[in-house]
Amino acid sequence: LPREGLTDGVVRLRAMRPEDADGYRELESDPVTLEFGFSGDPMSAAEARRGADRAGLDWLVGRAATMTIEDVATGRFAGELRLRHAGPPGVGGIGYGVHPAFRGRGYTARALRLLVPWAFGPGGFGRLELGAKTENVASQRAALAAGFEPDGVRAGRLRNPDGSYSD
Repeated sequence: LPREGLTDGVVRLRAMRPEDADGYRELESDPVTLEFGFSGDPMSAAEARRGADRAGLDWLVGRAATMTIEDVATGRFAGELRLRHAGPPGVGGIGYGVHPAFRGRGYTARALRLLVPWAFGPGGFGRLELGAKTENVASQRAALAAGFEPDGVRAGRLRNPDGSYSD
């Protein structure tokens, strides 16, 4: 991403930085995030610091970019968006979460609308995919609002905290 990130004036999508660690931990420890997440365990402060500290390096040498969704008006951490290499070359997988204090404001759809042109242009992706568990209607609505189109239900595709899988 450009150093200043991508913005629509309401949200800014930028590389996660060390100062995002507290907000990141709060998001990843929230009951709603845990319900629809994969691990089921709240994130520790040390894990959040490590993730925020490594975000830039992970994109350069790894398979994923962890980005912050920032509320432009306050400069606060409003959520995270992760773009990862997801299988065949040129396919990107997207995951996201919004901090409880910023839910219901359309921030996910805004962040996705900022990400997509960058991912298909400078990011070098040819296809973007995201998955939402069938019960996670808010996530599905955000994806639709950003222009994503459903292309089917994948049986047992997304892992649950208990080790089982959801469609």
